[in-house]
Parts: sequence; structure tokens; C-alpha cells
Amino acid sequence: YKIRAPLEDEKGRQLWYLAIAAILGAVAGGILLFLYKVGVAFVGALGGFALASWILGMQSGGVIHSDVGRALFIAAFIVVGMIAALVLQRPALIIASATWGSYILFVGIDCFAHTGFQNTALAFLNTPGAVYVTSPKVYVMIGCMALSAVLGIVAQFRLTHKPKSAAFIPL
Repeated sequence: YKIRAPLEDEKGRQLWYLAIAAILGAVAGGILLFLYKVGVAFVGALGGFALASWILGMQSGGVIHSDVGRALFIAAFIVVGMIAALVLQRPALIIASATWGSYILFVGIDCFAHTGFQNTALAFLNTPGAVYVTSPKVYVMIGCMALSAVLGIVAQFRLTHKPKSAAFIPL
């Protein structure tokens, strides 16, 4: 069975894909709540993959044209993301979650906009028949993804910043 994007008139398939994704996400999230370190490493890995895909997406066919080189590049970013998340935790998790969130947001937007940005993951993971070609529209998506990630990083750092507590003055 080949998984494929649902056609416009296949509302049932669209709902099944949505339901399956939601259920798998909830189950995986629940499991990772109990396996804290694995969850932290997983978020770091996702951030590393998103950053690697973003960098590779700067040029048609990818910045690195060799399949082995591209695989090593992606693997290195995933491993560095995992290690950074496990060692640095808060800052690495904020950066990784904002980067992954921005990447997946724009992959989702591209499902409707059809710029070709979503082909980054398919083409860079050697999916047969997947071709990645840049265009002005793809560069807009790449730029908006970067802007969204930066805004997410700034917002998360500001919202999770612990203010210095005021000195306790007994009355």
C-alpha cells in the first residue's frame, strides 16, 4: 500500500489521515511524557532535521547533491540536535521546537499553496520520484519559515524567562 496525498474529492481519506495523525501524535506524546530523556532527545532530533532540511532547501536539488553526503549532513544535524537538547535542555528545546514547529507549519501551508516547499523532506530522504526545485515562491516559504522560527524562539524565551524575584520584606 502506498501512502499518497488525498485528492480534493476524497474527504474520507482526508479525515482518516487527520485522525490517524492525531491519534499517533497523542499516543507518542503520552509515551514520551513518561520517557522524559527520550522525549527531550526526540525534540532535539526533530529540530536538527528541520534545520538540515531548511539549509539543504536553499538550492534546487539541495545544497549537497550527493545522496550519501546529504544523508550524513541530515544525520549529523539530528545527532547534534539530540545531544544539544540533552545537555542544554531549555535553550536547545526552545530552538528545536520553534524550528520544527515552523518547518512543519510551512510544510502544511504548502499542502494548500503548492509551491514545492514540502518536497524538501521527500527529495532529501530519497523518495522515488520526488524532485525539489526552488522558485521565488519556495524562497518566500523558506524566508517565512525562518521568520516564524525566530519569532517562536523569541516568544518562548520571553514567556519562559524567570524574572528576578523581589527581595522579601516582612511586614
